[in-house]
Amino acid sequence: MASGKVSKLIIVLLGRSFSESSRVGNFILGVNVFNTEDPPSSVGPPPSSVGPLCSKGQVEGRIVSIIHTPHLYNPQLSLEELTPIINQSVSLAEPRVFLLVIQSHSFTEEDRRRLRSILKSFSVQAINYSIVITADPEVENGYGRKCNAFEQLMKECHGRHHHFTQLQKYSKYSVGYLFEKIDQMLTCGTSENILKETHLHIDSAACPKQEPAEKGQKTRTDHELVGGSISEEKKKLEKTKPEELFIRINLNEKHKKKMSDVLQITSCSLHWKEPCAEKELVETFLQRMIMMDYRARYIRTNSELTDLNTGDGDDDEFADFIFKETASLDSESHKSPVHPMDVQMAVFHCSDHFLKQLIVNKLAQCQYALPLLVPNPFTRETEFPLWTFRQIRKSWKTTDSSGNVISKTQAVYEAETPMVAFFRFGSASSSKSQLMNSLINHKHHTFFHRHCPGSSKNRLLLDGVVEIAWYCPSGKETDYFPDCVAFCNLHGDAGTYEEQLEILTEMSSVNVILFSGSEKATYMEILQKLFRDTKPLIFLLSEDESGVTRTRNGKYRIGLKDRNQLDIDKNLRTTIKECLSKSSSNFKLEDLYKTEVIKKDEDDPECKRGKEAAEMILSQLEGNEVWTLKEQHLPCQGKLWHDWCEKNKDLHRLQENYLEMQKSRKQREMKEIREQQQKHRLSGLMKQFISSLNCLGGNEKLFFLKWFGILLDKHTSDDLSALHHKYNEKWTSVLDLKKKHDKSDKMRQEHKELEELSEKLNAANFGLEHIFREMGQIYESFISVQTPKKGSEEENMSSLPKHAAELMKSGHPLELMDGDAAHVPLIWVSAVLDELVKILGDQRVFVLSVLGIQSSGKSTMLNAMFGLQFAVSGGRCTRGAFMQLVRVSEEMKKELKFDYILIVDTEGLRALKLAGKSTRHHDNELATFVVGLGNLTLINIFGENPAEMQDILQIVVQAFLRMKKFRLNPSCLFVHQNVSDITAGEKNMEGRRRLQEKLNEIAKLAAKEEDSEAECFSDVIKFNVQDDVYYFAQLWEGSPPMAPPNPEYSRNVQDLKNAIFNKVSKSPGSTLSQFKSRISDLWNALLNENFVFSFKNTLEISVYRKLENEFGKWTWTLRRAMLDTEEKLHNRIENEKLKKIEERDLYSSMKRPKRKWTNQ
Repeated sequence: MASGKVSKLIIVLLGRSFSESSRVGNFILGVNVFNTEDPPSSVGPPPSSVGPLCSKGQVEGRIVSIIHTPHLYNPQLSLEELTPIINQSVSLAEPRVFLLVIQSHSFTEEDRRRLRSILKSFSVQAINYSIVITADPEVENGYGRKCNAFEQLMKECHGRHHHFTQLQKYSKYSVGYLFEKIDQMLTCGTSENILKETHLHIDSAACPKQEPAEKGQKTRTDHELVGGSISEEKKKLEKTKPEELFIRINLNEKHKKKMSDVLQITSCSLHWKEPCAEKELVETFLQRMIMMDYRARYIRTNSELTDLNTGDGDDDEFADFIFKETASLDSESHKSPVHPMDVQMAVFHCSDHFLKQLIVNKLAQCQYALPLLVPNPFTRETEFPLWTFRQIRKSWKTTDSSGNVISKTQAVYEAETPMVAFFRFGSASSSKSQLMNSLINHKHHTFFHRHCPGSSKNRLLLDGVVEIAWYCPSGKETDYFPDCVAFCNLHGDAGTYEEQLEILTEMSSVNVILFSGSEKATYMEILQKLFRDTKPLIFLLSEDESGVTRTRNGKYRIGLKDRNQLDIDKNLRTTIKECLSKSSSNFKLEDLYKTEVIKKDEDDPECKRGKEAAEMILSQLEGNEVWTLKEQHLPCQGKLWHDWCEKNKDLHRLQENYLEMQKSRKQREMKEIREQQQKHRLSGLMKQFISSLNCLGGNEKLFFLKWFGILLDKHTSDDLSALHHKYNEKWTSVLDLKKKHDKSDKMRQEHKELEELSEKLNAANFGLEHIFREMGQIYESFISVQTPKKGSEEENMSSLPKHAAELMKSGHPLELMDGDAAHVPLIWVSAVLDELVKILGDQRVFVLSVLGIQSSGKSTMLNAMFGLQFAVSGGRCTRGAFMQLVRVSEEMKKELKFDYILIVDTEGLRALKLAGKSTRHHDNELATFVVGLGNLTLINIFGENPAEMQDILQIVVQAFLRMKKFRLNPSCLFVHQNVSDITAGEKNMEGRRRLQEKLNEIAKLAAKEEDSEAECFSDVIKFNVQDDVYYFAQLWEGSPPMAPPNPEYSRNVQDLKNAIFNKVSKSPGSTLSQFKSRISDLWNALLNENFVFSFKNTLEISVYRKLENEFGKWTWTLRRAMLDTEEKLHNRIENEKLKKIEERDLYSSMKRPKRKWTNQ
C-alpha cells in the first residue's frame, strides 16, 4: 500500500473487558452504538446465536467499520467454537486493524497467550497489524505497574501503543492521532496477506442489518447512527487538537499567565535559546517579544533540526532516489513542528488582560499585524480584544491641499481611517497575506503568510482570526498611500467564517477578494451579494492572466497568474487608492464594540468597575483648560512645593553670618508652607482617587490605574496638540522677525507670548505620576504639621504610603526624584519603602540605574531589557527619577543572592527645557545622586563619542570624593547606542584607551584637590575599559514610521543583560531598609554640597581654585601695600613733614605694587 491516508478501515476490537472494549468502539465512532454494560453472565458459553457486533460510520473523512468481538476471550470457548465467530469477523480485501484493549495493571501471562492464539486464528500476520490500546490513568501518569506480560505484548506489537486519557469525551489523545498511527502501520504493506493466511471467506453479511422499525418509528441507518454526528464529531476533534497543542507547548488555557510572572528574572530570560525545546517555546517567544525582536515568531525547535529523512540502505540508483516514496514527516515518528502563529495565538489565549495588552503593544512595536477578532479554540466564541489596543499610538505625516506637511499622533482605538478588508474564498495559488505585505511594507512580514519561516499546513489557531495593521505615511513622495489606512485580513477560507466576514464587509471602505475561478460555483451566492453591494470591490483571480479590468459600477478584477509581482503590487495599490478616493466611509476600532454578536474583553466585570471609577474622577476635569488642571486640582505640588524645596536647599547651604538666625527663619518659612499645603486639604479629584484605591480590589485597582492613564491622555491630547501647534506657529513668527533684525515692540510682544506658551506647555504636562506626587505632598504636609486630626482623616492619610507600596509591588513605578522641583520627597519615599518592607519583608535588592543624555534611548533600552513600560518619545519624556521593582524567580535567587532588582530610570541630561533655564547644576546633582544610588549604573551614550558624559562623570567623581563621610562604591558600564559598525569595539580600542587615561587623569586631579588617596577613576567608580563598554546597533531597521525594530538591537540588549547579571551575581545588593537609609544619607549629603555642581568639569574646578588662590594673594598684596602706604603717610603727618596729602602721593606709593600685580 502506498503511504498516505487510508480511506476505508475495518477495525477489530479484542479485549477481555466487554464494557471497556465497547467504550473504545463508541469513542472512535463518536456515538454510543455498543452497549457498555457487561452481559449478565460472562462465564458460561455464549449462545450460538451470539456473534460479533458491527457498526459503521464516517469519521474524519473515512469509512470506518468496527467489529466488536465480546466473547472471543471466554476461556470456555474451544478453538472449534471460536472459528465461526472469527469467520464472521473476517472481511473482504479491506485493510484490517486489530485494537487490543488491555488493562495494563491486571494483564496476565495467561491473557497474553489467549490473545496470541486468537490473533493466530485470524492470521499469523495479525500481530503485525495490532495496536495496544489502554485507558487506565496509571499508564498516562507513568507510574503504573509494568507487568512482564504487558511488556512482552508491547514488544510483539513492535511498541505500537495508543492511550486514551478518558473515554467520556475527547481529551489528550484524539481519534485523529490514532488514525495517524494506523496509517503509519499500514504503510508497511496491506492486510490482504492476512486474508490469504486465514483461508477463510465470508460475505458482507458480517455486519448484520438492523431490525425493521416499528410502525411510525423512523429507521436509523448507519449514516444516521454514526455519520449523522459527523459535525459533532468534527467539533470534538477540533477541540482536541488545540488541547494537544497547548499541552505540547506547556500551556493551560484555564490558568492564565500573568504579566508579573512573565517579567520576573528567570534562567530563560538570561539565555538566548535557539533552537529550543517545544516546552520552552512559549517562554522563549515571550522573552524575545519583550525585547522587541520580531524574529520571535520564527524560533526553531530542536525537533526541526532532526526532521531529515534518511533511507535504510544505500539508494544509489537514480530512479530509487527520485521516485521512491518515503514516510511522511507528519507521521507519528515525525511530528510536525508547531506552527509559529499557533505559538503566538496560544500565548494570547492563555494570558490575562494585562499580559495580552503587553503582547499586543510589543507586536505593534515590531510592526506586526494585531489580532482584531479572535475565535476561542474551545468555545468557538469570537472575541474583540479592544482593551489590548488602548495604549497603542501611531504617528504619521500627511500633506494638506496647500502642500503643508501635517504631523498626527493618535491612539489607534480612536483613529478614524479608511479600512481595506481582504478575504480568500477556497484555495488559491497566491498568498493573500503576502500580497498585503507588499502593499504595506515589502521588506517586512507584517502579516504571516505561507512562505514565512516555519510555516506549514498544520496550523490550528490562526484560521478565523482577523488581524489589523495600519499603513502610516511619512509625508514624503515615496509613500504608498497619502494618509493613514487600516488593512484587515481574515485568515482562512472566508466562506467558513460568516460572522467575521459579515462584520468586516459592513465596516470596510474597500473589500478585496482572492479566489480561484474554478471554485466560483461553491461561493457564487456570497460573491454575488458582495458584487451587488455599493462598496468598492476588487477581485483578485489567481488563475487569470489579465491586468486590471473595471466594470461600470466600480468593481475591479486583477489577474495574478504568471504576472510580475511588482506589476501586481502597482496595479493593486493604484486600484485601492482609486477606490478610497471615491469612498467616504471611515473605520474606528471602538465602533466594533457596538457589534452584538461578538464577545468583548472590556465586558469583564473587573475591567468595567475600573473604568467606571476612572470616568467618575475624569468627569471633574471637564470644562477646564489643560494647563490649569494641576493648579486647580493638585495645589500641593505647584509653587508651594517648589518654594519649600528652594528653602530646604538654602537651609543646608547657609552663609557664614548669623547662621542660627538664618536657620530659624528658614525653618519657620518651611513650616508655614507646609501649613498652607495642609489648608488646601484634599481636592475633589484626590478624594475620589484615594477613595477608589481604598475600595477597589487587586485587579480592579490595576484596571483603574490603566483606565485613568488612558482616559487622561484622551482628555488632554487634543489641547496639547493645539498648544504645540500654536507654539510652532509663534516660534516661526519670532524667527521671521529675527531674520529681519526687528527690534520693535512687536518682537518683544511675540517673544513674550512665546514664553507664555512655553509655560503653558510645561503646566499642561499632566499624568498619573502627578497624582502620586500630590499624594506624596499631602502625606508630607500631614506628617510635618502637628494639628489635631479626626480619626477617619488620620487613617485615610496613613494609608497613602501603603497604596503606593502595593502598587510598587505589582510593578508600578514610583517617582523617586521630582523632576520639576529637582528634589527628593524623603518623608514620602521613606514611608513607602517602610510599607514595602511590611508587605514583602526586608528583601534584598540590587539597584540598577541608568544615566545618559536626553533622547539617547535609556528608557527604550530598559523597557526592552526588562519588559517595563517607562515613557518613551522624542524630547524630555521622563522627568526626574523613577524606580521600579523586578522580581527574581525562586530558581534564580540562590544564584543571584537577592530577591528583586530595583531599576532607576532618569530624565535625560543636557535637556533643553522649554523655559530655557540652565540645567548644569541640576544635571550634575542628578548624575551624582543616580550613580551613588545604584550598585551598577549604565552610562548611556548616543553614538561613539563619550565627551558629554565624560564631563558629567568628572563632576560625579569630584562630588564623591568631597562627600567623604558617605562611603560609596558604585560601578558602571558604558553603552554606546546607534553604532552601526559591528567592528566598532575593535576600531575604538584606541579611543577607549584615551577615555580611560582621561578619566584617570581627572580622578587624580580631583583626588589632589580633595586630599584623597584615589589614584585612578576605578578607585572611585569601578570600571574596566576592556570589558565594560558595549556597542548597540541602531534601534530601527529602516526609517519610521513603518520600520520594524532592528533584531540586532534586541541581541545587543540580551548580551548587555547577560553582562549585567554576571556582575550582579558577585554582589549581595542591600536590603530595602538599607536602601532607604542610602537614599536619605546620599540626598542629605548632596544638599550640603553646593560648590562642585556649578562647574562643567573637574578642570574648571581646578582652574577656579587656582584663580581663587591667586586672587587671594593679589588681594593681600594690594591690601598690604595700602597698609604700608597708610602707615608711612601717617608717620609723616605725625612728624609734621606732610601737611596735605595729594593724589600723586598715593599714586606714587602704590605704583610699584600695582606694576607687580599687573605683571602677574
